Amino acid sequence: MNVTPGLRLAAWLLLVTAPALAHPLEAGAADQPLGPQAGFLLDPGGALGVDQVLAQVRSGALARFDEPIRSFGPTSAALWLHVEVVGGAGGADLALTWDRPLVDELDVWVVRAFATEHLRGGLAVPSSERTILHQGPYHLAPFRLAPGERADLLVRARSSRILLAEAHLRSASTVQRRDMWLGGYLGFIGGIVALVVFLAAWSWWSLRDRWSLRLTAVLATFAGYLGSETGLLATLWPDQPRLWAAAPSVAALGCAVFGLAYSRAFVAADARVPRLDRLVVWVQRLGAAAMLVPLIHPATGAVVAILAVAVTFSFMMLLGVLVVRTGNRPARFFLASASIMSGFGLFYLLALLGLGPATGLTLGGFQVAMWVGGVVLLLSHFDRVDVERGVAQARLEAQVAERTTSLREAEERFRLAFTTSPDSINFTLLADGTYVAVNQGFTRMTGWTEADVIGRSAVDLGIWVDPAERAVLVAGLQAAGRVENQECRFRCKDGRQLVSLLSAQVLPVGGVPHILSVTRDVTAWKQAEADRDRLADELRQAQKLEAIGRLAGGVAHDFNNLLTAVSTNASLSLLDLPPDDRCRDAFQEILEASGRATALTRQLLAFSRRQVIAPRPTDLVGLVQGLAGMLRRLLGEDVTLEVAPAGPAPAVLADPGQVEQVLVNLAINARDALPRGGRIVVSTEQVEVAGGGEGRPAGRYGAVLVRDDGPGIDPEVLPHIFEPFFTTKHGKGTGLGLATVYGIATQHGGFVEVDSASGRGATFRVAFPLAAAPAEPLAITTASQGALPGGRETILLAEDEPAVRHVARALLERLGYRVLAAADGLEAEVLAVGCGGAFDLLLSDVVMPGLDGRALAERLRTRWPGLPVVLMSGYTQDVLERGGGPVEGFLLVDKPFEPWRLAEVLRRALDKPRPRPGQ
Repeated sequence: MNVTPGLRLAAWLLLVTAPALAHPLEAGAADQPLGPQAGFLLDPGGALGVDQVLAQVRSGALARFDEPIRSFGPTSAALWLHVEVVGGAGGADLALTWDRPLVDELDVWVVRAFATEHLRGGLAVPSSERTILHQGPYHLAPFRLAPGERADLLVRARSSRILLAEAHLRSASTVQRRDMWLGGYLGFIGGIVALVVFLAAWSWWSLRDRWSLRLTAVLATFAGYLGSETGLLATLWPDQPRLWAAAPSVAALGCAVFGLAYSRAFVAADARVPRLDRLVVWVQRLGAAAMLVPLIHPATGAVVAILAVAVTFSFMMLLGVLVVRTGNRPARFFLASASIMSGFGLFYLLALLGLGPATGLTLGGFQVAMWVGGVVLLLSHFDRVDVERGVAQARLEAQVAERTTSLREAEERFRLAFTTSPDSINFTLLADGTYVAVNQGFTRMTGWTEADVIGRSAVDLGIWVDPAERAVLVAGLQAAGRVENQECRFRCKDGRQLVSLLSAQVLPVGGVPHILSVTRDVTAWKQAEADRDRLADELRQAQKLEAIGRLAGGVAHDFNNLLTAVSTNASLSLLDLPPDDRCRDAFQEILEASGRATALTRQLLAFSRRQVIAPRPTDLVGLVQGLAGMLRRLLGEDVTLEVAPAGPAPAVLADPGQVEQVLVNLAINARDALPRGGRIVVSTEQVEVAGGGEGRPAGRYGAVLVRDDGPGIDPEVLPHIFEPFFTTKHGKGTGLGLATVYGIATQHGGFVEVDSASGRGATFRVAFPLAAAPAEPLAITTASQGALPGGRETILLAEDEPAVRHVARALLERLGYRVLAAADGLEAEVLAVGCGGAFDLLLSDVVMPGLDGRALAERLRTRWPGLPVVLMSGYTQDVLERGGGPVEGFLLVDKPFEPWRLAEVLRRALDKPRPRPGQ
């Protein structure tokens, strides 16, 4: 870049008129230091221009530099150097080298007779505008002088930190040789850095402790210092002036801080100086804080960083004194390294600050001292590694001895666990399953002794129920090396079969693969699981019965009231009609239809165990024999019925009508299994259940058996045959027959069993508990074609359904009784009290709003003891038992009832001896 024409003219006039310097530099010398022949000027503000400096040069205001190297200390001023040069006889390509490269900006002016050449460089100048080359450790400003040509060199160096001047005038050949030397030097520095990286990696691999990591940090920061201080890194990345201005100080400070931290590896500070560790930590913190200052304010940061380095090195010397007291060779090596670095670092610091001579020895010797100190430091580390290895070897031997003891203890524990485990543990060969060792759990579980099995395989002994299960085990072990919780079946020595969970793993013993297996007997658990599933199924069945039973009970109450009104009115009409009346057939069909509806309602209540029953001692054999004729007519001519009772037997506690319904339902079910005819056998037997379980309470029972020779029941159908509405008759059945049988048996405290298989018929066994008293005579009552039994007594009638109340009143009055009718229990109680007990019997519905029939009967009996009570119900047994069970002396009439049935029950209750009401 050229200066203005006026400035060139002024410079030429000055060169012509100004006296020449006493000793101008003659170009062509190999290497001429610029300092001894130059004058210098400090520009504190950095605002002077070339013309102003040349004016001071001509006036003789510049001071003599007089030294090859000089430091102006921490300052932000610009340094101007001036020297006059003369071209040699043959002319020369010259170069001005500035040997301290990390300046912010460097300008060189070659002022000739008629022109001024401006060369620019430094980190602050964009690389595209630089004419001064940055060659790593120096700046190179090339120019050319003709033979005898005179020129002035003006050099301006700007720095925001340490201002250090060292410049030379060199020939082109000297620069070439210097460049060759520079390549070797940079290669040497690169080798040092690579060696540092290798040694750091080796250090970490050797000990792998925190001290090795700290040494690695020391070596890494030292490599960073070498690369930044020599300008090597700035050559590779030249456009980061602020970074490379602070990098040497930061790297040196980091090296010192990490070295201080690493030094604690050689000093037992906690034992000798208890507070030294805390002091070291605080020095490290201050050093870390100081590292940030150059990045914030470079001028101040340089001073702070250098002072921090000085303090750190001084502290390292203090640690060195403590190292001497330790008396070991690694510590002394470390002290030597710290002394070398600290001594040369002090001279280097004084030279940088301008307080000491800035020579090649003080400036360049510090790097050599750092290398030498680093080598000594590595020697101390290697020595410490050997010491640590010796300690580690002793520790390893102690650990081996401890592990040997632990291994013996573990073997003893394993032996105890192997021999005393309740589970079966055994070693077998993977190839053929030959037993190598078994424990006591194996012998207890299987009954085989150790002598029985050692040297023989489980397949030979027949221990595997299914040998294919062992093949599955071996395949799993070969694929994954282990198998967990495989369910297997084993055969004991006495023939019993066990269900077990087996876990196994392949273990090589002497190079031969063995199987270590642990087997746990889960037979009882599997049985409990099956029982749980069965109980869950029974619970679901019971819940379904409960839900349907509640529905059936609610429907039965209203439905039976309607049927009562229909059937009773039809019966009364039949009684009034002459035998030859044409309407008798219609009323008879009404009665038959209501009878079928009644039977269906009772089936719903029976299978849900909610019907009203009246258990009493019943002759089961006599009942079966008495019902044989009706069953034959029911089954038809193509089915042969055989009745083979077991002879006289104790009475069962059952409702005869319900037992009859059981026999009828079982007979019809057997007939449906014989579409082409066949044989059905009905017999009786006594059953005794000990222990109970599986739906069979413990006790003694009388059972009726119905067996057919049909095709039998399929296994998949068998679990569902007692479910309500389940049928295999494809639309021909209601699915309530067997459900009714199950409900009647369960409600009586008995049970139902079925034995069947495809192709061999089916046998149903229905058991009822035996009665403590002898059987009562069976009374088979039929509808009388003549007059119904009646009387002249007064009956208190309580019924909330108007239709039933009206028809019942009409029937009672027809029988000759005087009737006091009430619409509910409360009204009936008021009538009873109002008439002073002038009635002979209470006829009441069970379920009524306000006061039900049971509560009404209990209240009236409290006032008039012995009062005959007949309850009418179309509802469920649990309603009658609400409050503590049936009350003694109540007679029950099921809705809908036939007139003869109600007349008979009323006469039985009235004819029974009793005290008069009110007495």
